[in-house]
Amino acid sequence: MKNINSENIIGDDGLYGIYGLVGKPFWQTNFFYITLAIFFLIVFMFIIYILVKKYKNSRPIEQPDKRALRELDGLREMLLQNKINSKDFYLNLTVIVKNYLFGRFGYDLFGLTDHELVRFLQNKNFDLSLLESIKEMFLSMEVIKFANAQVAKGLMEKDLVICVDLVRKTTLTSHMQK
Repeated sequence: MKNINSENIIGDDGLYGIYGLVGKPFWQTNFFYITLAIFFLIVFMFIIYILVKKYKNSRPIEQPDKRALRELDGLREMLLQNKINSKDFYLNLTVIVKNYLFGRFGYDLFGLTDHELVRFLQNKNFDLSLLESIKEMFLSMEVIKFANAQVAKGLMEKDLVICVDLVRKTTLTSHMQK
């Protein structure tokens, strides 16, 4: 190994001589390139994971009328198999109707009682033929839901048919208006 002192560094012309590198810089080593490749691979896999998670969980938006009819059909099945009592039946029926009216017309009815719901629909000039049947159903429903009164299966089926008619008629009239 050559001994470097100040006399050897300065050349004849007064400039410093050109010497090779003492060591390779880190960014020029194989270890750096491998680490960089692994880092980008991890970032790429993370991006793919996020995209798959986002699109896997996204379901197509179901139309409010189709959703309501599907839920009413499920309620009918539970009623036919005697798996639901009258109180739970009417609680579920109320939720389905409120969800449908919110999805279909944008009416925020979730905080309203049955009486307030009927008054709200009257103020919105809802279809009178439908409003009368809804009014009759909702006003009789309150006793059943909160006083635990038992109801004949025939009345529950009748109220279920009223709700199915509500969904079908409002869907037909809204399609005719377009």
